[in-house]
Amino acid sequence: MSPRSDEARTVGDTAPADFFDTPARIVVGAVYVDRGREMVGRARAVEGVVVHMERPTGYTWEVRYRRLRPASARELKQLRALVDHLARQRRGMAR
Repeated sequence: MSPRSDEARTVGDTAPADFFDTPARIVVGAVYVDRGREMVGRARAVEGVVVHMERPTGYTWEVRYRRLRPASARELKQLRALVDHLARQRRGMAR
């Protein structure tokens, strides 16, 4: 018997679930979370197994499709709040 019970297992004990079995399931324009970077962004393009992602700030990066998961309702709300914040900030700079 193992010294650790099943209740003592942590998230790091198991491999992360794959949310997409093929890059064809990635929808361009949809919002995903890069599990490696823990960053929310919008899919701009899919090239093979690589997805081009973008943040509202203009920051872009590339990630393999298996590292993505759909954004939760809370993460979508946070991304919208960032878009609103940036819009207010840019209006203030235009003065």
